Amino acid sequence: MTILTQSPLQEARPLSYFIGHLFEIPSWAWLYVAADTSEISLHTPCYAQAFDAREMTDAEMDAFEDHVAGAGVKRFLNSDQLQEIVENGRQQHPAPTPQQIIDAIAYYWTHDAFIELPPNAA
Repeated sequence: MTILTQSPLQEARPLSYFIGHLFEIPSWAWLYVAADTSEISLHTPCYAQAFDAREMTDAEMDAFEDHVAGAGVKRFLNSDQLQEIVENGRQQHPAPTPQQIIDAIAYYWTHDAFIELPPNAA
């Protein structure tokens, strides 16, 4: 495989798509966001990694990193992290709101830790 003949990132989709398709994303996949992204919402465009980096040669990995840097994106979360964040939210609340999920994702991204979600209003 050579990443120079095809795009190493998939087409952009909103973060809500990836939240809704958690178990369809390969465990090795990273999501990327625009390099200037500082806030996350359900509509934040994310690009999924198209290749399993574990199968790349050093030269392919270098080319991938060059492409990513030149494309103006940065690593966001990998699929395992996203699954763990959502699962943590569901452990705190059986049916977390979309805002609670976004809050949990944003907190994890910023602090590399799980958030303690406030109780749902009764």
